[in-house]
Amino acid sequence: MRGKSHFISQCPLCSHKYQKDSVRILEQEGDARLMHMTCGKCKNAVLALVVTSKAVVGSVGMMTDLTVKDVVRLREKEAVTEEELLEFHTLLKQQPQQWLQHIQS
Repeated sequence: MRGKSHFISQCPLCSHKYQKDSVRILEQEGDARLMHMTCGKCKNAVLALVVTSKAVVGSVGMMTDLTVKDVVRLREKEAVTEEELLEFHTLLKQQPQQWLQHIQS
């Protein structure tokens, strides 16, 4: 793993080199790894899926405000269903002021 992930070596925002202890492998299945990196300089974090094979290394990453603990906790939760999403949307449409007050407080 060490040699295969060396390309994820610096923060995409400030180009500061990641320290070893700021890169965490959260999950691994076959050649795929879910990784969380936090920049020691600007404190921004990246969540990345890294897939390796004999010929290539590919990754998809995104900036996030989630901590390692947040990612682990949320991975254990069940996904939101389509029905739950539609119910929430209906509730927002029916009571928009109540939600605005809740969000702004």
